[in-house]
Amino acid sequence: MDVAVMNNSLQHLWKEYNQARLQGLKKKANQLLADFIAKLKQQEEAVIEGFVDAICTAVLETDATVLANNGTEVARQADRIQHPLFREIILPVLTKQYLQNSSRHIKWIGQFEQFFYADVLTTNTFLQQIHYDGFFEADYFFEKAFVMAQGQDALTLLLEQLARTMDYYLHEAPDNVLATPPILEASLQRFKNYWAHSQQQSKWSAQLEYWERLTFHWTRYNSASASYNDFAHYLSLHNILHD
Repeated sequence: MDVAVMNNSLQHLWKEYNQARLQGLKKKANQLLADFIAKLKQQEEAVIEGFVDAICTAVLETDATVLANNGTEVARQADRIQHPLFREIILPVLTKQYLQNSSRHIKWIGQFEQFFYADVLTTNTFLQQIHYDGFFEADYFFEKAFVMAQGQDALTLLLEQLARTMDYYLHEAPDNVLATPPILEASLQRFKNYWAHSQQQSKWSAQLEYWERLTFHWTRYNSASASYNDFAHYLSLHNILHD
């Protein structure tokens, strides 16, 4: 990542922290990170914001799948965001930028989904600060970012999020579907509405066809469910393959 925004002392501390982390010296790394956070907090706002933009760009714009777990893969990354850094340094900047309608920072908020789920108190405080009434949902932030700037990166993240919802609803098929027909139909339509704007439509074609088929038959089955033992029975009688 680009550390030019920081003075030499901060750069040195950041380098020491990463060296200790990559060497597996957890206790030393945690202390160095705490020292770095304390020192960075003393800097001008522009320096803090520059660091946040640099670390988020390095991590979130490179490989968003390697982010929030503590496994070997993420531990070996040259740049890593640990929860204290997220809570103390990154989140205040993201909160400010959300209120200033920065689509890039709003997208990043959604990408920090696992950090929010891991810290209920911090999450609730953040949602109050941005005047959001409800639970944290990453798709809200991806959707907002896309609507504001029409970026394909935000759209892809939104579609991936909506796809996970559809897959969850249908993962027990043919035995069961974990949503009522109206909810399933609404989720499918929401995906299709945004999929229409994607430059990677072919990526989703097979899944979309499967979801459409199962949604149609789940709705049809529910309109006459008394005639069948269960959904699997309905699919079998109508010679419909579920996958």
